[in-house]
Amino acid sequence: SRRHVKTTLKDIGRFYNRDHSTVIDSCETVYNLMTTDMAYRTTYSKINNILVHDARAKEVTNAN
Repeated sequence: SRRHVKTTLKDIGRFYNRDHSTVIDSCETVYNLMTTDMAYRTTYSKINNILVHDARAKEVTNAN
């Protein structure tokens, strides 16, 4: 999710060898699926929760 990444769309695109407009289109596609497809939203949420939990665990580990 873009809200978890502290970088620009241009940098995200560059990382994947894509233009920033491709990243914008992908964000819009995900948003549309999140609002229209319950199965997609459920799967997305599960994956997001795993990633957020993992990132927080790493922050705690690195703080110690």
